[in-house]
Amino acid sequence: GDLTWGVAHSGSHAFVCARNSGFRVLDVSAPAAPEEVGCYYTGAWTHASVVSGAHAFVADGHGGLRILDVSSPTAPVQVGSYATGVFVEGVALSGSLLYAACKSDGLKVIDVSAPAAPAEVGAYDTPGLSRSVAISDGYAYVADGADGLRVIDVSTPSSPHEIGFRGTTASTYDVAIDSVFAYCADGSAGLTVVDVSAPASPTEVASVPLPPGGLAFGVAVSGRYAYVASGESGLRVMDIDDPASPADVGYFETADFARKVAVSDHTVYLADNNDGLYVLLFDPPPTTMVVRSFSARALTDASGSAVVLEWEVWADERLRGLTVYRRDDGSAKGFVPLAGNGILSPSTRTYRDETAVAGRTYDYRLGVLTEAGDEVFSSIERVRISAPALALHPNFPNPFRQGQGTTIAFTLQRDAHVHLDVFDVSGRKVRTLVDAPVAAGYRTAQWDGQNDGGEPAGSGVFLYVLRADGNVLARKSILLR
Repeated sequence: GDLTWGVAHSGSHAFVCARNSGFRVLDVSAPAAPEEVGCYYTGAWTHASVVSGAHAFVADGHGGLRILDVSSPTAPVQVGSYATGVFVEGVALSGSLLYAACKSDGLKVIDVSAPAAPAEVGAYDTPGLSRSVAISDGYAYVADGADGLRVIDVSTPSSPHEIGFRGTTASTYDVAIDSVFAYCADGSAGLTVVDVSAPASPTEVASVPLPPGGLAFGVAVSGRYAYVASGESGLRVMDIDDPASPADVGYFETADFARKVAVSDHTVYLADNNDGLYVLLFDPPPTTMVVRSFSARALTDASGSAVVLEWEVWADERLRGLTVYRRDDGSAKGFVPLAGNGILSPSTRTYRDETAVAGRTYDYRLGVLTEAGDEVFSSIERVRISAPALALHPNFPNPFRQGQGTTIAFTLQRDAHVHLDVFDVSGRKVRTLVDAPVAAGYRTAQWDGQNDGGEPAGSGVFLYVLRADGNVLARKSILLR
């Protein structure tokens, strides 16, 4: 009879957040007959949870964050808590850091490496009411109610800061990240798909309305499908193989109001308010061609860097060939074919990209071309190639003209405080470009040819100097009139 507000899944158990009756543990090893085996009464309004190993991290409304030991599912016990001071509605975990969506206080970053003594290490107050959060590649994506999707840089957890946002005409209740796309449960606006390949400039690429009365309240992504908890419209399943053109491929009408959803393979766990938990099996539409697996792994050694791609393809029709596509992180060009723009044999099952550069991040996908001329794509795999050493790269363009600007790139092997300065040939400092903590990887900075006072530096030869991790590197650049 209580309100079922959230659900998480791990192994053979589903973990249900019931508003007034706390945290409930269900054995779902027999999906057709789920059985409650344990519970923990929190005393507050239990909203959402994330489960990792032996611990469940519970967003407990005004009760803040609670950490439960669920190693014995029949007897969950609290081992730690953190009083956030405000209402906590959503949580996400990345490593030893927990990210809490704290409604009127925005995002809080909490160190849970010692579950018995969680400690706040950073916070960012978003403009709206933070409902949910997802973490990917050093960024927190916050569903911020009427203020849409907020993108927060959390690469330095102690000083999170917003770098981008995408507004909404409704209210963003939940968000799921898959590769370079954010799938937003946007209330009365339905499901919205946002390209976040450039996190500072999230761009909406698709919006799928729901039937009358539908309210997108929760979303989960698994494989090529998005599962949307749609309020009075129950569960909606959408094919997102092409994120720019999602297709509605299935639905299930529930008895009350579908609020949140979790997915494992094709088993769906749906929190349905007064009607409790639904366990559903989604049978995907038949297909004549399937990319059964697609993986990418980085290799870095003394001889250089490379990315090895491997895949398995099943088809009951003849194939014309295969194409490997790559997209550089931050590039506006999108996916471009590798292998000299050529088509690989249908029997090929691996490809080695020798053009990958250390310190960079790449997205890969496989295109399968049928005899009929159709091309079917795999999921997108992101690979970050670790940097073998500190490097300062040649600026481009060089020479460059006043007002044109030039890009200075450097590669960090590990996180470090970076000083990047420009000096004239007499050794006088002209401009500070970077003086801040920077995450490891391939990074860039821009110099517009001006000094720190905003005045033209004048033509001539300049040195740009990188200081990081106890090392100093320098290169020359030429500024023309």
